[in-house]
Amino acid sequence: MKEIQENLKRKKILHNRFQVDDLRALKEEELPALAEEIREVIISRCLENGGHLAPSLGAVELAVALHYTFRTPRDLLIWDVGHQAYAHKILTGRIADFQNLRQHGGISGFLKREESLYDVFGAGHASTSVAAAAGFAKARDLNGEDYKVITVIGDGAMTGGLAFEGLNLIGAEKLDVLVILNDNDMSIDHNVGGLSKYFNRAITTRFYNRIREDMQRFVKSLPAGDSVYEWLRRLEESMKNMVIKGAFYEDLGFNYIGPVDGNNLKELLSFIRKTKEMKGPVLLHVRTKKGKGYSPAEEDPESFHGISPCRTGKKGKTYTALLQKELLKWGKKEKDLVAVTAAMPAGTGLGVFKEVFPDRYIDVGIAEGSAVIIGAALALAGKKPFVGIYSTFLQRGYDQLIHDVALQDAPVRFLIDRSGLVGEDGPTHHGAFDIAYLRTIPGMTLLAPADDKEFRDMIAFCCRYDEGPVALRYPRGEAVSLPGRNDAPVERGRGLLLRPGRDLMIFALGRMVKEALDAAGLLEERGIDAGVYNLRFAKPLDREAVITYGLRARGVVSLEYGTLSGGIGEEIARIIAEEGGEKLPFLPLGIPDRFIEQGTQQELIRLCGLDSASLAERMTAWFTRG
Repeated sequence: MKEIQENLKRKKILHNRFQVDDLRALKEEELPALAEEIREVIISRCLENGGHLAPSLGAVELAVALHYTFRTPRDLLIWDVGHQAYAHKILTGRIADFQNLRQHGGISGFLKREESLYDVFGAGHASTSVAAAAGFAKARDLNGEDYKVITVIGDGAMTGGLAFEGLNLIGAEKLDVLVILNDNDMSIDHNVGGLSKYFNRAITTRFYNRIREDMQRFVKSLPAGDSVYEWLRRLEESMKNMVIKGAFYEDLGFNYIGPVDGNNLKELLSFIRKTKEMKGPVLLHVRTKKGKGYSPAEEDPESFHGISPCRTGKKGKTYTALLQKELLKWGKKEKDLVAVTAAMPAGTGLGVFKEVFPDRYIDVGIAEGSAVIIGAALALAGKKPFVGIYSTFLQRGYDQLIHDVALQDAPVRFLIDRSGLVGEDGPTHHGAFDIAYLRTIPGMTLLAPADDKEFRDMIAFCCRYDEGPVALRYPRGEAVSLPGRNDAPVERGRGLLLRPGRDLMIFALGRMVKEALDAAGLLEERGIDAGVYNLRFAKPLDREAVITYGLRARGVVSLEYGTLSGGIGEEIARIIAEEGGEKLPFLPLGIPDRFIEQGTQQELIRLCGLDSASLAERMTAWFTRG
């Protein structure tokens, strides 16, 4: 870190007011030095604030070349996901703001239209950029305007069906769009699936092998045939890239160019200038090195895809780490248990299961809808599928949850990681909506643990439950341990009374149980006797407990780690009204009905008034006013 900071002091190209016009005023031979300065800024900031380090390092030269060549922001430059666009942010007037990357009140780690005119299309989820480019290009043509539309998509995002839907439209309509395939051999983990293997399978065709055999015979006829073997191998790789990959995109209606060294600015600029003069659909295939310029990230790009801020202090076990251990244990007991994920084995805690049970592990790539459908088919075939997907990404499979899982009553077990407020990744990644959207689905069972032991018990419940789909939601971060809790077994639709209370009864779910208990302690100091009931299940809700404990109290509070709109508070209020308690004071608490900005998890919890101190203040003011 010290060396990087010293290097930054010596550099003179970048400055705090650096703009695209400053870039275009540079001589071409100065651009490599600029790229290295940008890389150092990215490394320095990500090591301190966290962020998507490896993918952005690989795309530095690409960002420099595109803004140097095209007339952005008049020419529209669309980045897929946005985690490869840190250099783009630095080049477009945000280097000073980059100091606050992903911090509360700072700039986003993703594309955000409100942040800059250069952020053409907001994006935090993969595979959307090509379809967006098609829409912008169609609008341009309908308006009779003249500007270029360029999109940069990582090849990992090409495993998402949305990307191919966009390519299909651009090719069919012959839209003037430049699609840049930023090929670094990875998305988050290594690319998987038929599309990424298509090119390797294609070399088994008769046509390709005939060329290959001819080349081999030619080499053998040379006096130094053995020494030419490496040349032949490179030629074979070149043929595979140029003939087969190119043909694939040509068939979709694109002019294919590449592959090009995406970290070589001279070569990159040359080809980008050529594409600028071309009309119609063009696909430029560039090869980049993920993590380039920072050796730890180059050697382990998966771990350095997204890194957390460097913070000191002892850290406990996370729910994700606990899942990893528990699922491995159940995998040894249950031979029908199959783990499914969408390009996130490490992030969802399924990586160890993958290593131990490779035949019972499926990675569908960035295709969450497919993961849900595959889980349904596995369940209907008698297997026990555990589908691990972040809450924010499971939104992309909502239709499949209804049409393919619930309608067929398929006993798929969904592991919903990162539920609630995830922190610095911000509104595109907060898992605020899963309670609301899963509660709308008939036959769905949804539960959330209050602490580490309950989490283990709930995993066991999911493994045994075969009556229909079940989803287990849990937050990012450390798993708490609640003292003196009731060890009653997990029973569908039943919760636990943790603390009786005459004045208030707080019905809490999941992570909010601990906050409710702490808030109840603070309320007691103020003379308010507050009880806490751990619901355990968001669906089915413990109706009997709401009636038994809620109607006895002088006021009822619901507390959930999800959006209030469509949440458990609405269900509790309905039950109370149905039982004649419509005049009973009721206070629903949860994530407000708005998109929550970025910041640390604790900052955002306080911002939403969901920490114990804020809860106690809100409940005191509400109860004493009533």
